[in-house]
Amino acid sequence: MDGGQNVISANVSGGVVVSVGSANNVILGNLIGTSADGAISVANNLYGVVLGAAGGGNIVGGDTPNAGNRISGGGGDGVRIENGTTLAVVQGNAIGIRADGVPYGDTGYGVRVEAASSNTIGGFGQFEGNVIANDRIGVAVIGN
Repeated sequence: MDGGQNVISANVSGGVVVSVGSANNVILGNLIGTSADGAISVANNLYGVVLGAAGGGNIVGGDTPNAGNRISGGGGDGVRIENGTTLAVVQGNAIGIRADGVPYGDTGYGVRVEAASSNTIGGFGQFEGNVIANDRIGVAVIGN
């Protein structure tokens, strides 16, 4: 991350919410739940990123250098995909760890997929993997 990203922190609810039919959005290179330098946790009260009943093709992070988000310290899940959201991609993010390497996880799951299908978490390419640490559970996929 090069310092030109958004800082999305200390919100009463979630940091980023994409909902009801919103499709083909890209959320990349943000500091979510941290200070501007990524070293201090400034948590959102609930989730870092929620894709809820969203349309297909939403991307959280990316597969190129600096595309990933740093998501830390929320009162819920780092990334939550739910309610029929499909074809979402979560890649290249650092979830549950501050920029200085200090663990600061979310109180829920690092990534939670619930009642949603055909979504991708991570990948095999050089920058597609997520670092998910210090959360209640790293990745959970839960049915209806």
